[in-house]
Amino acid sequence: MNLKTWTIVIAFLIWGFLSKEWYTCKIKGFCDVNPSKTEASGFPILFNTSSFDAIKGLRFDAYVDSLKSISLNDTLIVKGLYNSSEKNETAFPNLGIARAFDIKCLLAKHMDTTRVILASRLMEYDLPPAPFVSHDISIKTKIDIPVDTTTTVDEVTITKESATITFGSNSSQKDVSPEVDSYLSNLATELKSNGKKITITGHTDNVGDAGRNIELGRIRALAIKRELVEKGVKATQINTDSKGEAEPVADNTTEEGKHRNRRVEITN
Repeated sequence: MNLKTWTIVIAFLIWGFLSKEWYTCKIKGFCDVNPSKTEASGFPILFNTSSFDAIKGLRFDAYVDSLKSISLNDTLIVKGLYNSSEKNETAFPNLGIARAFDIKCLLAKHMDTTRVILASRLMEYDLPPAPFVSHDISIKTKIDIPVDTTTTVDEVTITKESATITFGSNSSQKDVSPEVDSYLSNLATELKSNGKKITITGHTDNVGDAGRNIELGRIRALAIKRELVEKGVKATQINTDSKGEAEPVADNTTEEGKHRNRRVEITN
């Protein structure tokens, strides 16, 4: 081909590429976005594919302000969304919980998160171009649980030497309780003051594989450790361990017994 022909071919290819980009972005609305451009996003919080690192968007500050205005009697449920095609390379049972936890950490820099509950939901859909919105936040009226002089409720048992916190079935999310949140806040204050060390040991019921339950117990212990570290305790002050299903404190043949066995124990 002569020079003129090559020039025409190259010009046609460039025109074709630009036309495709214009159609994809302006008409279909699927513009490529990378994290460096997310500050210009109209969404408050975004995530990349298979990532739990929350990215602040342009509306993040306004979003936090709206959450701050919610009644102190209400609980915020932060629900992380995830897709089965995404890889979960975290210590959490799924990427949704990991995303919810990171959002809570992000919010903790701007507001009180003691009334934040973590949740997750599997969403079977085609993933949009990254970064994308992968969470929702709902509001639940807090139910106060009266505390008697024994300082024992269904979700937490506290003595001078130790505390036991229970968990949901096959979950790394502790049971919802104002007493649990209050205990962990007080414990964090104490540990920051005296510098002492504690051990958090995770336990499970007998449902599922024994090896998997060892890992689930470890994840539960790490979840409580992360919460204390988030409150300012040094990570070096907290040792974690897991016994899995090996040390039950109740009968695993009943649902009540299984619930008591799904726990972490915090000891000095």
